[in-house]
Amino acid sequence: MRRGIGYAPGVPEATVRDVMTPIRVACPSEATLRDAAAAMTEAGVGALVVEGERPAILSERDLLRPIAAGLDMDTERVADHVRANRPGAQPAESLIAVSARMSEQNVRHVLVLEGSTVVGMLSMRDVVHVIGRVADA
Repeated sequence: MRRGIGYAPGVPEATVRDVMTPIRVACPSEATLRDAAAAMTEAGVGALVVEGERPAILSERDLLRPIAAGLDMDTERVADHVRANRPGAQPAESLIAVSARMSEQNVRHVLVLEGSTVVGMLSMRDVVHVIGRVADA
């Protein structure tokens, strides 16, 4: 029998709420990239929530571009380096549907929102973890 996301018992029924990670670290959109990187390092995470009028995500990949360009991490603001139009998710959504959107849009993290309130984050690591857990069951 072929195993995978469509065949692992339990995955088709999984929702975003079942596997999302609560927010562990956040920063204001006006924080410097160095401050954001320090907060991510301290919390041991690869992405953080950017607070503001439009909540966003700053990931390790987002930090690499300004570093590679030689920009000053002490003056560059987080708001100027977050990826626009990142897909979001609702807690009750199907994990399969959201992970497909993430793959199509080439993103590794999405904000989980209840209305306009950020309640968590879903990462591809969360998706892989649940697939591995149920596939091994």
